[in-house]
Amino acid sequence: MTDTAGWAPWSQRNGDRIIAYLIRDKFISTLLFGGVALLSKSIVEAMLEAARIFNPNIAQPAESTFEMADWAGLMLLGIAILTKLRLGRRESAAKRKDATLHLLANFQSMTPGEKQVRFAELYDILPETDRIDALLNHPSNPVGVARMYPQGALHVIWDGTWFALRTSNAWHTTKQLALLTLFLISVVMAVGSMVGGTILVWFASASNQKLLGQLTIAEGILMAFAAKAYFNDVMQFAAARNLTRSRP
Repeated sequence: MTDTAGWAPWSQRNGDRIIAYLIRDKFISTLLFGGVALLSKSIVEAMLEAARIFNPNIAQPAESTFEMADWAGLMLLGIAILTKLRLGRRESAAKRKDATLHLLANFQSMTPGEKQVRFAELYDILPETDRIDALLNHPSNPVGVARMYPQGALHVIWDGTWFALRTSNAWHTTKQLALLTLFLISVVMAVGSMVGGTILVWFASASNQKLLGQLTIAEGILMAFAAKAYFNDVMQFAAARNLTRSRP
């Protein structure tokens, strides 16, 4: 007879771990990196094809076709971007302002549960009440640190009185610089692919080159979304550092 007594707790624990991993920067950044890497070859080839229209002396790429690697790259970028959008939150500035004022004016008299609910409604994150109290009781910048925390929460830990970086300062800086580099690469690739694709669509004579141009423009649009996602990751690292530096 199969012992299923421990299955539910085991399933729940590992399910929670999977969900936690999905919302961490590692999962999305890995997808973005894979997508950018797979698409880079075809984008460079399309840019060379576009350049050859104006300078025929440029060596022709060995092959300028949309291959399986390109479809895989598009899929990875698409999944990463959809995940980012799903985890994002949009609301009007006026609504956020009113909710912020209400929380700051009343949090001292709220029960722990109500305090958490109000904070989660405003910032879409559910910390323990000692974290909320520390943020909202900040002597000079309660609104600022309250906004920093949701953005940088993945990269900080609670030390009992305030927040510290989850990793060493050097490793935190290294990861931030790596993401900044990927952001810049994505920007260059996005601009290059959209410019190259546009040139192919408008000036190329062969129908297969025009199709390649259209696909390259689509790749460029996805690259732009990837660049935005990397930029958000860079800002998360910056917010985490600023939060730790705001210790009262």
